[in-house]
Amino acid sequence: MSLFKRIKNIVRSNINSKESVYENDFGPEVNFDNFRPDFEDIEFDDRVKKAVNKGADGNSLEQEYYANLELPYGAGFDEIKASYKRLLKKYHPDKFYGNEKKLAIAQEVVKKLNLAYNYFEEKYSK
Repeated sequence: MSLFKRIKNIVRSNINSKESVYENDFGPEVNFDNFRPDFEDIEFDDRVKKAVNKGADGNSLEQEYYANLELPYGAGFDEIKASYKRLLKKYHPDKFYGNEKKLAIAQEVVKKLNLAYNYFEEKYSK
């Protein structure tokens, strides 16, 4: 899977949290020239609160975080840490400095990776 497709899937998974990150519904006809994520005007903390309240069992937020880190639900902290480092290295915004569209998407992806990793770091430190 190409880098740009992976970034699109991560952004899409957070916009449409009911759909899987691994679905490849993007076809060549998708135009990202006018791409604007729905969550640009929402604070990240508000989005987290909505995600927590959305699931009856309270695991919808964790499932989203595991999906963002490309891990199966219930993976251990060592796997989480390794995946976080690998993905951060792969999608770091500094790699996309010349392309504004990819840079903006990469920044959102890194925010989501950091949010997920911080959540699991706090969860497993207790």
